[in-house]
Amino acid sequence: MPIGAGHVVTLTGDSISLGLWGQLKISGTTGAKLETTSGHDVELPSNFARHLGTTVFWLEELDGLLLLIPRIADEILQVELRHGIIHEFEYLVRDEDEDLRFASVQSGPKGTLLVLYERGLVCLEADGSVRWHVLHDDLSAEIISIDSDHVVLRQQWPRELAGHMRRYALSSGKVQP
Repeated sequence: MPIGAGHVVTLTGDSISLGLWGQLKISGTTGAKLETTSGHDVELPSNFARHLGTTVFWLEELDGLLLLIPRIADEILQVELRHGIIHEFEYLVRDEDEDLRFASVQSGPKGTLLVLYERGLVCLEADGSVRWHVLHDDLSAEIISIDSDHVVLRQQWPRELAGHMRRYALSSGKVQP
């Protein structure tokens, strides 16, 4: 199943349901453990576990892939729930001011997944690998459209730049006119 066919799963209390794969349980302020139905439990790194309340969790349930996309931390984690393997998947070039950091995800065409954050945009292939990662350095960027060839970002502030748009080719991440 393509990674873009997944969905966001949300934190409820101190756990997240991972459907047929089990659950993620938070223990205290610095610990979190994925308890999988495959019998492969995974401890999350403590630097990641501290910020789970602001993390985006993307689950592709059929293949058992979980992406942890942080609002605060510097790397996207990928967990193969079937085997209990965790990878530091992609490094994000973050703003120094944690208050300005953000992360969001959106499905793209042909099973791709787009990860937008304050300094960049990552396009994941349908198989979950990184197709490209570009820097945009726009703390106010939002995705306003995606089609089979392009993704378009719009700047929201400062006022004199509000509405400025940037188009990226989905095939390469190159800025398009």
